[in-house]
Amino acid sequence: MDAEGSQSTEASEAQQAPTEAPVAKPQRPPRTEKQLESLRLAREKALKMRVEKAELSRKEKEVAKANVERERQERANKIEADYEAIEDAPPKKKRRPARRIVVHEASSGSDSEEEIDVILPPKSRPPRQPTVNELQYQRNLNKMFHFE
Repeated sequence: MDAEGSQSTEASEAQQAPTEAPVAKPQRPPRTEKQLESLRLAREKALKMRVEKAELSRKEKEVAKANVERERQERANKIEADYEAIEDAPPKKKRRPARRIVVHEASSGSDSEEEIDVILPPKSRPPRQPTVNELQYQRNLNKMFHFE
């Protein structure tokens, strides 16, 4: 009965126990003096590198900030110079008035002369020749939409 009781107890404990058994950490052997010294030197070197990296990062941020400020100042100066150049520039040439012809008419019956202004249309320019690209575009457009 004792064997049966112990088996049933073990079976009930197996059902109630969690599925994962506790993992025992393996015991490491203690470090030697040489290993401890090497570890200490590596930690000192790592700390030194972190300090240098932090200092370099801080300087890099300052340089970037100074560059942004310098570029902003240059842009402002350029805009100011361009604006002054626009204000100081001579005014644009006024458009030529339309071609006018003044005709003096003298009538035979009276001594008064009349002036008549005749406004002529502006000289027309010859039509512009289309470029090769424009011709090709027009041909493709006609082909696509069957304008021909």
